[in-house]
Amino acid sequence: MVRRLLALALFSALLVPAARAATLTPAQRERVEAAHLLVLGRAATPAELTAASATADASLRDRIAELRARLQAEPSLAAAAADAAWFDARGSAPGPEARPASPQAYADLVRVHLQRLAGNNAEYRAVVDRAYRRVLQRDAHDIELEYWARHETLPYILLLASIEDWARRNAPGLMYTTGAASVSIHSGHLTTVRLSPAVALEARLVVGIERTGTGAALATELGRNVVAPGAGEIASVGGIHFIAVGREPRVAP
Repeated sequence: MVRRLLALALFSALLVPAARAATLTPAQRERVEAAHLLVLGRAATPAELTAASATADASLRDRIAELRARLQAEPSLAAAAADAAWFDARGSAPGPEARPASPQAYADLVRVHLQRLAGNNAEYRAVVDRAYRRVLQRDAHDIELEYWARHETLPYILLLASIEDWARRNAPGLMYTTGAASVSIHSGHLTTVRLSPAVALEARLVVGIERTGTGAALATELGRNVVAPGAGEIASVGGIHFIAVGREPRVAP
């Protein structure tokens, strides 16, 4: 009897955190998960979801501010976010230069990498080739390099997911990449969280790909609903709104 009571008490204790986490509404949970992807470059842990229920009504910007404060207070967390941003943008193992002098959010760092890649054709070509080798086991053809050069500079992880989706749609008999770039929420190269349209708009404002007027209407029509640095021209397969970072473990080819 004593053993049964102890087991029941332990089981009840384990249920408490889950119950607390369950008090988050779907939109509140989306904001917690989106903030973790944007600031830390990884999914929220069960413990972090549970802790977030204490401030269930916090806005996405509040969540991001809380996590930015954690980056300042926890050097290991800041280092992990910086390494994740380097890999997701470039597709190579991060070195000491991956970590800035002061802690920065994952999404901010990815944008910095994209700005550099946009101004350096050789570096960006190396990133594109890495993505093709990872997905198709070959370098990009010249016509494919020209294709990507006509579009917004993409981080390595979105190149992976775009090439993956193109290959899925065009197999067998793959020739070279053409058409509109699109990414699936189910890509094997991404960690994703599905978002409601309202929370997706909040997240796009943070990422810097918010659209207004005719631009917003056109983006909706084309299904450009992926939330990630550099994803302004990327279509979401099925029109799903989702936020994306690289999938762990992040292993350089």
